[in-house]
Amino acid sequence: MNSAKQLVSWIKRELSAPQPDIKFICRALVTETSRWVKSESFGQDLVTDPGSTGDLRLDALVEGITRYRLNAIGVKPPKWTLRTSLDEGWNPYDPPNTKGLGWALLDTLETPVEILDKGITFSYRNFEIL
Repeated sequence: MNSAKQLVSWIKRELSAPQPDIKFICRALVTETSRWVKSESFGQDLVTDPGSTGDLRLDALVEGITRYRLNAIGVKPPKWTLRTSLDEGWNPYDPPNTKGLGWALLDTLETPVEILDKGITFSYRNFEIL
């Protein structure tokens, strides 16, 4: 099971690729954090401050998903999960240069508050792992 710190380290490596796949990063983040919820041996070491990914949008997403996951299992989220909020809304699944058009409006209604507070629309549907 990967910790938040390990996930951020992996995201940094992914972002160093010539054309990082943000959608893949998001899916991997959802998948890996789902293991926290399913774990019988959750420990605070999984959510020590991971530092920055180097991308404010992904920092905010890591923080929001971490808060969402921890609230789901009744664990108080650490203070670092409140660090980042975006000045401009972002939906990682919208095509570039659409500025919130497309699914973002519907996603806003379906985004967990812990993520929406970060300035990100990211529907509950994204947490359905097939």
